Amino acid sequence: MHPLDQIVSNPAGILQRPVLYATVTQLAFNINERYYGGLHYMWCTPCFDINLRSAIYTVPPTSSPFQIYQTLAQEVAAADLHSDKITANRIGIQRGALKKLERGMIDQRTADRIQNTAAVAPAANFKPLLCVISADRAQPYCTEVDISAMANPLSQEFIVEDLPHSTFDVISIGTPQ
Repeated sequence: MHPLDQIVSNPAGILQRPVLYATVTQLAFNINERYYGGLHYMWCTPCFDINLRSAIYTVPPTSSPFQIYQTLAQEVAAADLHSDKITANRIGIQRGALKKLERGMIDQRTADRIQNTAAVAPAANFKPLLCVISADRAQPYCTEVDISAMANPLSQEFIVEDLPHSTFDVISIGTPQ
């Protein structure tokens, strides 16, 4: 039996798989480490990639950590100035800084610095990193994504917020071409 065929029903958002996966950018990771005390925000899933052979739906390409990693790696390698993924990450980093400012986790000067860094960072700073997260250790930081925000209503998608770096490993798969 394929491991993805063992997904347990998860109606309450309780994590049933031992590992969650997320793809983040080097810029976002470093901002979290430097300015947020090593606490990370990630959109994640217990499915690393698409499994079209499984009767149980896994994850669509736009939420697949593997597919996101590959797309970012290609766009970074090509220094693509029109990359939707890089643009979305810039915006996400800037929105994140505003949320941290609203929560009192950072001051205005730091928020401005993060906003400016995200705005001027070259494509190379958006190198993808794969995060392999312990589901048990992530449980207190994890919420299930609302169906209206999911890429597919059958996928399992979670947000972890203020996740300590000690709860996950960071992997770089190969070198972008």
